[in-house]
Amino acid sequence: MNAKNTVKTVAMFVALSAFFTSASAALPKISCALYYKGYNVVVFEHADKKGKLWRINSFDEDLGARGMGAKVSSICVSKGKRVTIYEHTNYGGASKSLGEGFHNLTGWWNDRIYSIKVH
Repeated sequence: MNAKNTVKTVAMFVALSAFFTSASAALPKISCALYYKGYNVVVFEHADKKGKLWRINSFDEDLGARGMGAKVSSICVSKGKRVTIYEHTNYGGASKSLGEGFHNLTGWWNDRIYSIKVH
C-alpha cells in the first residue's frame, strides 16, 4: 500500500468513526420499563444496562447463589420499589439504598454486590 492509499484509508476511517459516534449518541436511552417484564429489579453485568442481565422478582436475593455475585455494575428498580444492596451474602457488610429508576453502580460499589432486598 502506498502513502496515497494509506492517507485515503485513514481519512475514510476517521469519517466513519465520526459518523457512528454521532449516530449512537443520537439514539434514545432505553427505559428500564422495557427490561422488567413483571419483575421488581433487573441487574446488569456492565454499566449503562449492558452485558448480561438478570431479572429478580423475589424480595430477598442471594446474588452469589445465582452466579451474579460481584458482577453487577448497573441496576433498574421498578416503579414504586426500593432496594437495599449489600456487599456480602446474607445481607452483610456495607449497604446502600436505591430508589426506583436506573442506577450505574460507580466507584466502590461496582462489582461488589452479593445480596439484595426489594422493598
